[in-house]
Amino acid sequence: MTHRSHEAWTPTEERDLIARFKGGEYPGDLAKSIGRTELAVRARLAKFHLLPSVTAEDIEKYRTIRHSVAEPELETKSASPSELQSSKPEGEEEKDRFVATFDVQQAFHRFHFVYAIVNPSGSIYVGYTQDVWHRISQHNRDLGAIQTRNCGPWFPFAIYCFAAEIDARSMELQIHRSFHDFALRVEKSLREVLAQIGVAIRSDQLALI
Repeated sequence: MTHRSHEAWTPTEERDLIARFKGGEYPGDLAKSIGRTELAVRARLAKFHLLPSVTAEDIEKYRTIRHSVAEPELETKSASPSELQSSKPEGEEEKDRFVATFDVQQAFHRFHFVYAIVNPSGSIYVGYTQDVWHRISQHNRDLGAIQTRNCGPWFPFAIYCFAAEIDARSMELQIHRSFHDFALRVEKSLREVLAQIGVAIRSDQLALI
């Protein structure tokens, strides 16, 4: 089945995905049945707080496994599912869950992201990137913007995706100009993240850096 990770999710698809996941279906099985990669499915479920957010380490793991999986031999194509299952070496089944993720990587880097991260002291940084999880990991390794160095760890609480860089840059500028309005819009998400890391901060203690 052709992978559709570059296509936008419709509300109907999202509702069906959530219902099936809550019904006990594994993300890998869901991905195969709907023609998307598991990375895309996990990211969509994370949006609704049903799974942890996809991290830079997850993306790197998918990329590594994708490149390490050899092309199947011709005779394997005619083998039955039971024969394939019995002939798989140990650990191969785990790899299957991450096969065909290169497509989503290609699509992922065609988009532009504006992200907001917060640290335990209530400092908020808003930035632009084309590789959002890698960029956030850089902030946490003190390789990001100067403002974010030596004051982590940093936790994402809002991420916006755009097809055009000009739209992303415009959004970033708008947030910086109207930080109070932005904080009100994302207050629920921000409070959830702060609660998860055990930090109680009033809204007037938050500061955009």
